[in-house]
Amino acid sequence: MNSQPQVALTNLLGEYQSALEVGIGRRPSVARNLSFRDVSVHAIDIVQRSVPAHVRFHVDDIVAASRQSSFPHWYHVEVIYALNLPAELQRPVCEVAQKVGADVRFTTLGFESPAIATRPKSLDSGETVYIPIANEQY
Repeated sequence: MNSQPQVALTNLLGEYQSALEVGIGRRPSVARNLSFRDVSVHAIDIVQRSVPAHVRFHVDDIVAASRQSSFPHWYHVEVIYALNLPAELQRPVCEVAQKVGADVRFTTLGFESPAIATRPKSLDSGETVYIPIANEQY
């Protein structure tokens, strides 16, 4: 069953044709929902995770990736997103996205504010998605 925030996030991200979820963890519902909308979805985490059949999973570390100058194919997407993204990973996600030319969308842990300059977007579900401000030096 999908919660209202999951549906709202799927609607927002469903405008893209390709996406990468960073830190998919044990809740792959948004990635699954996007794949049902014919979005090409990849997901990464630092440990092996189970994901729905149409989501392609890769063990990868976004912090290590942010230090690279070339990237595996799964980073070459239209949007890189993360749900409940901790402050210490926000900068690396944005650095990678900037290098590959992807948009970034993320939610934070409930008690944290973004650690980088962002523009908040409130969804009908009450969820707040953060959009990094373009041309920010990460």
